[in-house]
Amino acid sequence: MRANDAYRYRLDWFISFVSVVEHGGFSAAAQALYRSQSRISTHVAELERALGVRLFDRSQHPVALTAEGRALLPHARGILRHLRAATEEAGQASRRLRGRVRLGAYPSAAAHLLPLLLPRIAERFPGVEVVPWEGSTLELEAALIAGEVDFAVRPVLPVAPTGVLTCDPLWREPLVAVVSAERAPRVRSMSLAELAAEQLITIGDNSGRPGHFEAHLVFEQAGLVPEVVFRTNQPQTLIALVRTGMAIGVTNALAMTTANTGGVRLIPIDDVPAAGRWRCGGAPTGRSPPPSRRCDRWSRTARTPTSACSRTPRRRRPERCRAAVGPGDLEIRSPGRQADRWNRSHRRSPMSRNWAGNVTFKAEGSMRPTSVEQVQELVSAAGRVRAVGGGHSFNTIADTPGLHLSVADLPDRVRIDGTTAAVPAGMRYGALAEALHAEGLALHNLASLPHITVAGACATGTHGSGDRNRTLAGVVAGVDLVRADGELVALRRGDPGFDGAVVSLGALGVVTALLLDVVPAFEVRQHVYTGFPLRRLGEDFDAVFGLAYSVSAFTDWRGPDAAIWVKAHATDDPAAQREWLGATLADAPRHPVPGRLADGCTEQLGVVGAWHARLPHFRGEAVPSTGAELQSEYFVPRAAAPEACARLLALGERIAPVVQISEVRTVAAEELWLSPSRGQDVVGLHFTWHPDPAAVRAVLPEIEAALLPLGARPHWGKVSSIPPDVVRERYPRWSDFAALVAEFDPEGKFRNDLLDAHLGA
Repeated sequence: MRANDAYRYRLDWFISFVSVVEHGGFSAAAQALYRSQSRISTHVAELERALGVRLFDRSQHPVALTAEGRALLPHARGILRHLRAATEEAGQASRRLRGRVRLGAYPSAAAHLLPLLLPRIAERFPGVEVVPWEGSTLELEAALIAGEVDFAVRPVLPVAPTGVLTCDPLWREPLVAVVSAERAPRVRSMSLAELAAEQLITIGDNSGRPGHFEAHLVFEQAGLVPEVVFRTNQPQTLIALVRTGMAIGVTNALAMTTANTGGVRLIPIDDVPAAGRWRCGGAPTGRSPPPSRRCDRWSRTARTPTSACSRTPRRRRPERCRAAVGPGDLEIRSPGRQADRWNRSHRRSPMSRNWAGNVTFKAEGSMRPTSVEQVQELVSAAGRVRAVGGGHSFNTIADTPGLHLSVADLPDRVRIDGTTAAVPAGMRYGALAEALHAEGLALHNLASLPHITVAGACATGTHGSGDRNRTLAGVVAGVDLVRADGELVALRRGDPGFDGAVVSLGALGVVTALLLDVVPAFEVRQHVYTGFPLRRLGEDFDAVFGLAYSVSAFTDWRGPDAAIWVKAHATDDPAAQREWLGATLADAPRHPVPGRLADGCTEQLGVVGAWHARLPHFRGEAVPSTGAELQSEYFVPRAAAPEACARLLALGERIAPVVQISEVRTVAAEELWLSPSRGQDVVGLHFTWHPDPAAVRAVLPEIEAALLPLGARPHWGKVSSIPPDVVRERYPRWSDFAALVAEFDPEGKFRNDLLDAHLGA
């Protein structure tokens, strides 16, 4: 093909062609691209004329790819993928930043950083106005929360207690002892014990939080109680007092580089307790680094920053400006990371509440590290810490009294190796599915909504439906996690303890990546049957749930009818029956909750589409489920399904006024220790409640009294009132799991109230 021949083709032809394939039809493609159906048809017809082939067989309903269309598809996807990459790179290279940035810094950082930073920003980004703001660590915190500064350079400690600040690490620096030159002329180094025996002057204030500053924390970790006679935020004040010989100073090294150190000596502190060591790269170094100060770029996350990154269009997530300091270079760069529309429109102040809003977190602060090494450092230094994902939980499983740590900003590249894919822990299933599908691959199953994160879903045993489909955790072949001491541990299927480390409730550490089994991409068609006699659900249970690859039943348990959602492999379901077991094939799209519009649901009516566009109930760009709800779920053995259905039917008058909808699904057995389907095929009985906690609490004991005798297990991330000792009895390997927790987290760094209740104090 000559270069001039490219002028015969238009990019929107390829966009429309790929969209028809991925959304399963011309109408669905038109909706997804916000175009008319005739425009999509015209684009495909023009592409067919230019190529001289037929790409779709329009005699079938829905349309199907021809052999020529199948041959073109990977090339068309490649064209669009390369175009997106080229556009992003070109935009990053040419983007001219404009705006006003209010930059805060603590005194020593301001003295060192601003003289370097301001001239270079003025030269490289003439459209950016930087307004400096100097203050103490706690003053910077207050200014960020009040919106007086856009971002600030401040130490990582004390951790912000408000839950509205996040940070990006910039550098580390050692703590040093400052000694009068006359008092210690020949001292080469000092230990923490030697310093603790002296009167000290430290950086800090009398805010009531002195123990959260670095100098105090490192003594605390060593089990030492120093005598601090004075605290100051001014390095020159510390030096002046040390110069008189009244005490020894302990401060960060940077503070001394810009101060007049005449008459004093800077002495290295050469030891650090094991509990306070910092580890990088996943393995301990031969010699522990000195006590150190972590200096980070902090920003307020409860609002859109008005910064040098400029305001972004409404349909895009605000870009985060990150100050980066490297040898011989200084710049402000804008990663421009995007999130799905649901995540943007429903993002609350990070770490303040869960998705449902029924749990207010107690975390004293939150961090979003951008590398595994930063995760290791934060975990190693923290007293209490807990990973948090998409927040799609309904109990306190994600809560912590310490630090909330999100891995959403770790590198988001998916690495494929044969039949497995290495996946970042913070990636959402919607983004992962698109990345796999672009390579012709798929996961075996998906949950009802694609908005949840991979690590969070696997850690709690979240699942889809299907007689032969295990939970989402069932395809995990490997787990990389940072345990309590900061070490990066890689567990693979078959390793001792692996089966306890997948559905782990976040109790073993912060998961940074997972290795997942993948399969060739496949297509699915989805039908909905309405008017299914509810009384027959238990009687014909095997016939209903054995009908297709994935089947769900929706009901309020008062009846008289249920809706059956059928998701079948496209090759297994050439034509759905109009009438089936007393139910009728729906002639229009349906929402799981009766009376709600189906705009946010995945395409139905038998239209063939990609696996990830049919297996979830809800589209990735839409609000999942109802948007205002509480959730509970119980798993009973598959053999007990008829009896469970009968007992819930008997409670229908109690359940129906409180529930928006209940869903019944099947899950295949697996051997993961805390999986809800551990050792047996199970039936998931899910309840989407109205957001009325009191009403839900009133009905749960009745449901649990009915299901517990059948062997019910509650979902780890949803509302339940089953006592912890009863839950423990449901898992034969519970004692093995508790031992694994003790090995990975002997001091309870990752524990919270929920885990304490189940694992014991």
